[in-house]
Amino acid sequence: MVMSVNARKKVEEKISDIVEKVPESLKEATVPYIILLAEEISREMAEQFTGPFKVTVPSIKTEKVEYPSQVVSKMFKLANVSGIGKIREMIVDTDSADYRIDLTVDGQDKLPFHSKISDLMNVSPHLEYLDVFEEDGKFTIRVSNINFVKGFQAYISPITQITMNKAIIVYDIESTSE
Repeated sequence: MVMSVNARKKVEEKISDIVEKVPESLKEATVPYIILLAEEISREMAEQFTGPFKVTVPSIKTEKVEYPSQVVSKMFKLANVSGIGKIREMIVDTDSADYRIDLTVDGQDKLPFHSKISDLMNVSPHLEYLDVFEEDGKFTIRVSNINFVKGFQAYISPITQITMNKAIIVYDIESTSE
């Protein structure tokens, strides 16, 4: 057990109080008496350190945010989450690469330059949490496995009107219970 300086002082004072109560004639006591004294000190210390302690156990809750197909012509908020957790996966699927995406985690930009899709396609091979690709005229951004302590925000900002075919964000968030 690690004790703070104040707690240690209290214990030392308590031991001194107990020792002062021992009569002079018993100060040269036998081993059984010393054992009894040690048990008494132990009991006194236990009383000092017992009491109602509050224990919080974090539990993990998985959340899913899903947006259906829709036309987007101005900045669109995908998520604004506060707390401790992990982005398991965020997928944004559109019909155009003509937009920027912003992902801020714990106050830091996770996607460079509030990037256009073409920029992200170039850097995605170098970022393990980012996949960006185009297939059959659809553009997909996939972000995964990003931990956060304060929270995260995600937005898309179309340069021209686009159709967001789908957007899904799955994340874990800690909550505490007593």
